[in-house]
Order: sequence, then structure tokens, then C-alpha cells
Amino acid sequence: MDTAPGRRAALTMMGLGIAAGAAGLAALHGGVASAAEAPLLPPGATSLKELTARLSRTPRRRDFKTVPMILNDPDQWDHAALSAVIAYRGAPKQVWDNTEISSPWLNLMRNALNSQVWSFRHPDFLVVSATHGTAHLALFEPAMWEKYQLATLTGGKFPSNTLIAEQKGAAADPKDYENPEGGLPRLSQRDMGTCREAHRRRREP
Repeated sequence: MDTAPGRRAALTMMGLGIAAGAAGLAALHGGVASAAEAPLLPPGATSLKELTARLSRTPRRRDFKTVPMILNDPDQWDHAALSAVIAYRGAPKQVWDNTEISSPWLNLMRNALNSQVWSFRHPDFLVVSATHGTAHLALFEPAMWEKYQLATLTGGKFPSNTLIAEQKGAAADPKDYENPEGGLPRLSQRDMGTCREAHRRRREP
């Protein structure tokens, strides 16, 4: 399965329950915005661009060995990055509570994102996913699925993490959003979120 860094980062950055998937917020991989993802920002998304830059400069912790069931100290999550997302005032925002990996959560978020950005002309629209339950499994790379046999937790619905795989048309021009063979698959990548703020609020399997 091909998992291009941009798509992998977009999915994994939805962690913990805080992931901003804002009209193609540039994917952050290892704390650095990927230049290849920058064109996904819609024209006029100035506030979104500023948030992207701020998040790319914000340090992350990825060395957690364990955390308590209920977090009680900001050092136990990516506090600075999470605060930047919460403080975002660029445009309308939506928060989605996603718990089931086999539900249409990504399509629903994509539809909301497309409507706000292209239909209602809100280029700085921000959509946030509270990702937990089995939906949280979509954040892990194939190596983790294989190592910990995560497919067994999906009730047979996902023998592998197909949600993280590069989709057809991902290399198409994102501005051509009316093209069913290119634009929509690319937009589908955006809705997966682009800022993993505190993945480690949940213990790793």
C-alpha cells in the first residue's frame, strides 16, 4: 500500500481528538509544513495560512511512553499547538465527534468543507475532528496495524488501513474541484485533517 508522506501526515495529524482539517491546511510532517501540500490552501485563506505557519513552528512531543487515563497537566499533550487551534478566529468552525472507523465520517467532513469553502466562499473555514473509538485506528501507519494486529479491532471491516493510502487523483490540480476524477479525491485528502495536536492523549496500543 502506498502511503505518501503528505497523506500519511494528514491522517495521523488528526490524533487525539483534535485535528483541524481546514480546506487543505498544509500537511505537517515532523513539525514542518510540506511545500507539496501548500497548494491545497484555497485562495484568500490568509488566516488559515497564518495558522499553518504557527503550527509548523510549534514544537511537538512524541516521546511519551505512557500517560494517565485522564490527563491532568499540559505537559501531557501538545498544549501550545492545541491552544493555537482553539484560538483560531479566522472563519466559521465546525467540530465533529468521530468514533467509528467504518462510518462515513471523512466524506461528511469533506462535504462540509467543500460547501463552506467553495459554495459559501469561506476559504478560512476550519473543521475539527474529535477522533476516538475505532476511528482512532485510522491514524496509525500500516506498520502499526501489522505489529499490533489492529485490524482485529475493526470487526473485520478493515483488513488494513485503507484510509491512509494515497487515493486516485491525489496529484490532480486541487483547484479543479468539479473534476470527479481528480479534484474530489484530492479534496477528500484535505478533510482528513491537518494538524495532529495531541495524539498521545491516548496510549499507543
